[in-house]
Amino acid sequence: GVQLKGDLILESVVDEETGGAGTLAAIMCGYQADGAVIPEPTGMVACTSSPGVSYFKVKVKGRAFHGGTRYKGVSAIEKAMEVVTALQELEADRTMRLHHPLFPALIPFTINIGTIQGGAWPSMVPDEVVMEGRFGISPRETLESARAEFEKALAALAEEDPWFQEAPVEVEWTNNFLLPGESDPDHALVRVAAEHFRTVTGREMEIGGCGAGTDGGALMTFGKTPAIVFGPGHTAHCANEYIEISEAKRFAKILLAVLGYSFLSGTFGNILWTMVIDIIIINLALMIFNLIPCPPLDGFSVITEIFNLKTTELYWRLYQYGNWILIALIIFGVTSKILSPCLNFLYSLLASYIIY
Repeated sequence: GVQLKGDLILESVVDEETGGAGTLAAIMCGYQADGAVIPEPTGMVACTSSPGVSYFKVKVKGRAFHGGTRYKGVSAIEKAMEVVTALQELEADRTMRLHHPLFPALIPFTINIGTIQGGAWPSMVPDEVVMEGRFGISPRETLESARAEFEKALAALAEEDPWFQEAPVEVEWTNNFLLPGESDPDHALVRVAAEHFRTVTGREMEIGGCGAGTDGGALMTFGKTPAIVFGPGHTAHCANEYIEISEAKRFAKILLAVLGYSFLSGTFGNILWTMVIDIIIINLALMIFNLIPCPPLDGFSVITEIFNLKTTELYWRLYQYGNWILIALIIFGVTSKILSPCLNFLYSLLASYIIY
């Protein structure tokens, strides 16, 4: 018997981690709203500003030679160290210049090198190093201008080291990027959320900027939809991700109150309780799925570190065929057998905590 005063859209989309293609597809299909709440682990901080992220691949060249006369070659690893230093200096410079009141973090828009590969044999001067990473972009700059600044910083290495004139650093921007975006901190959605946050928690809601790229940038920039990134939890992309049940309960109450204020004429209905539980369960399901010890999931990285498998042939074989193994596990129902009992338990536990 719930009567809504408007359309309430629940978007469960793919690809948030590597480019937000799911949200972009929803926008291109015409889905637009007066406001959006993106439940990410922000520590219950309402983030109205979302940084952009652009993934990069940097290739550093050297000159191979026998390790016994390494001085006759040019080590790509040593040259890569100069590249890393240049990126650290660029990060420090951008931290000083790109001040943003909603990003008080020590380094708000980081340049992180996530992987590095180089060399073919211990007794050989390496002739190539490839580094991949993420480039944090301020909501107050464009993707194009930030990338140009990154490329300029690495091109400038040729002014200090003649080797980089002969073998310039190669920069490749992958298709994995998330757009930056900002919403008005005084938007009606933010004010309503702040009011109900105060009612539920007894304290004022903190407004800030996200520490990571999210689908918020696409919604704000392309979708013309004001959004806040807001949810329980403080950890992401680490070995011990968790959300406290008590904090999830507070978040559910706040979200329901916001939805009730915005959409309901009358009392709350069970449909909204179910919707919030489903949102939380979906995120928990993705978290559990990500812990399956199969590449490229994080669970494989955890097992690799625990048993020190990176130097073994088994590691590289699994890594090479990880996507195919994962597809096979899904097709033959192995993943569902892992997820179903966990989700059934969490669903009943969470439902009892929230509803009762």
